[in-house]
Amino acid sequence: MNTLLYILRLLFKRKWWLLSLPTVVAIIVAIILSRKPDTYKSSTTIYTGIVSGYDIMTISSGSQDWLSINNAVDNLLSIIKAESTLENVSLRLLAQDLVHLDTENDNDFLLAATSQKLAENVPQEVMDLVVKDDEEKTFENFRRYYSMDTGNYLYRLFHWNDRHYSYTALNSIEVNKVQSSDMLTMTYENDDPFLVYHTLLILTDEFMNQYKLLRYEQTNDVIKYFENELVRVGAELNTLEEGLKDFNIDNQIINYEEQTKMVAERTRDLDVRLETTNMNLKSSQALRQAIEAKLDGMNTVANNAEFLKSLNTIGNLYSQAQNSGNNSSVNSQIASETEKLHSITTDLTSQKFTKEGLASADLITQWLDALLLETKSRAELDVLEKNYSALTNEYERFSPVGSSLKRQNRTINFSEQTYLSVLQALNEARLRQKNLQMTSATFKVMSPPSVAIEPEATKNTVLTVLVFVCEFIFLFLLFVIMEILSRRPFDKASAERITGVEVLGAMPERDSKDKYADLIKNSAIQNIGNATINFFDRSKLTNIINVFSTDYADGKTVFGETLREYFKSIDLKPAFFSWNKDFDITSKSFLMSWSIYDFAIPMDGGVDPAECDIIIVEYPPLSRVSIPNRLVASAAVNLLLVDSSRPWKGMDHILLRQLKLQTNTTPIRAVLSNADKDVIGAFTGMLPPYTAMHRFAFTVKNLGLSDNQNQE
Repeated sequence: MNTLLYILRLLFKRKWWLLSLPTVVAIIVAIILSRKPDTYKSSTTIYTGIVSGYDIMTISSGSQDWLSINNAVDNLLSIIKAESTLENVSLRLLAQDLVHLDTENDNDFLLAATSQKLAENVPQEVMDLVVKDDEEKTFENFRRYYSMDTGNYLYRLFHWNDRHYSYTALNSIEVNKVQSSDMLTMTYENDDPFLVYHTLLILTDEFMNQYKLLRYEQTNDVIKYFENELVRVGAELNTLEEGLKDFNIDNQIINYEEQTKMVAERTRDLDVRLETTNMNLKSSQALRQAIEAKLDGMNTVANNAEFLKSLNTIGNLYSQAQNSGNNSSVNSQIASETEKLHSITTDLTSQKFTKEGLASADLITQWLDALLLETKSRAELDVLEKNYSALTNEYERFSPVGSSLKRQNRTINFSEQTYLSVLQALNEARLRQKNLQMTSATFKVMSPPSVAIEPEATKNTVLTVLVFVCEFIFLFLLFVIMEILSRRPFDKASAERITGVEVLGAMPERDSKDKYADLIKNSAIQNIGNATINFFDRSKLTNIINVFSTDYADGKTVFGETLREYFKSIDLKPAFFSWNKDFDITSKSFLMSWSIYDFAIPMDGGVDPAECDIIIVEYPPLSRVSIPNRLVASAAVNLLLVDSSRPWKGMDHILLRQLKLQTNTTPIRAVLSNADKDVIGAFTGMLPPYTAMHRFAFTVKNLGLSDNQNQE
């Protein structure tokens, strides 16, 4: 309750500041806002299809990657607000406006007023870049000019604070996603409805172009890389395969595995045949030699020229037969030569019986068969050894060829796998490109922008009121802080907060010019006098009131005399003693006194202080002399006059704390001097004048409380 009362009193105390200054600021703001041009708003909605559109990659994977989808949406928003995008929008918009510039009339691109300001600001060197009726060429000229120098007009126009073509203005375009849909909304507000409309159109086109360029450039670079890699790897693979082919031709390789298998099989068969032939050769030699030992004259047969010729012919025929296989003509020749050899042998041999009595014809036949087998075996062995030597050469040829073939096949296989991997990556990149073409094709303007007919409703009134309220609150808080930091006890609450002493009442200014000054003074002293009587001890014949102050000129003398006159008016016998004239504060009687009677001089008229009902004693300022403790403690009440017109200093606190120590159980109360009329009214009730406005203000400041309710 006290806090609310304090706030209301502060409001009334600073009412003119709290009303005038916020009003002036609000008026200034209202004037500034009224000079702002009207604004027009337009918006457009774009369907992206990122979430619900057909996606080849999503269909192939079977699930949606929401993290990628959200990232894609964020990328779209970033592309729209990107500086490069807005830079192109600025240059295209300026090119369009300068091509269709008309300073006399409104057209479908600009208002006449906007065209006039644009014509005034654009330098001639920029106007020379404008190509009549060709926005695209004008934009290209602007693009080149913009990139030439960071200090030219177009660069400054975009990076400074132009209302229509700067980055700041274009960046104010609001871009939002429509809840959880595929829609994006772009909203723009400016002072030219046609410029707003075309800005959104150009931004929409530029956004789609930037998106396609960014995404296509990525996929095109990837596809180009994989195509180049595919050509390179394919050429390497072709070179390796051609090298393998030439290697096979040079080494007569058709099927290395089969060929080596056949060589192994032939070697195994040849080993068997060699073994068999050697056995036949040895056995035939042994048989021939055994028969020769039994028959005489066989050396004559064996050395016969015709016999040797025929035997040699048979050997050659056996060799031919071994090389050519089972040839019937060679076999018939062998049979013919064998018969011939038998005839020659029979003719050359005359012995009919051996030494042992055996028939020589049978042995000759056996000898000839053994000789023929030996001849045949020799012929076969000779051919087999040649074949074995040829197979050995085959082994020597195939051994290094095998490791070379494995190495080449391994290299070709690696190159082939690389080729297939690159081919797969290329196919995936082309699939992504096709998917990008499909997703980009889904971009569609669902709600195109429109030219606003009516300007947007302004919030000037709301802003003005808001400024007034904010300024009012700011000033109020400033005054509250000032009051909290202030050390001037201007009213009851502040005095009690600063001094820590309960305030008994307040006295008006001594030289007040108010026509109700006497009435106010009487009301104030009546309140203080009545409050003081409550502290009197009824058992004592005389009650003492001590009046103190911490500094000079706080009004103690006037207060004491006024209080004496009031007590006299209610039929009491008061006496007033002042340190200025009634006693000497430097005397021993004062400094060593135990009571007022030790140093007080009888009043005018010969009244003895002991015969008075009330003795009012005015002591010197506490800063000048120390008051004896007995004098302070013997009083009914100690009144401390606090000047409300001056700040309460640190020395005042020290002196008051010392006085509190001296009072013992004697109460000490504060009385405000030089107080305002409204401060006195808080103790006495409403003071004149009794006008309706004054009554209302007094009632509000005191929360509708009566005087008795304010008394404590």
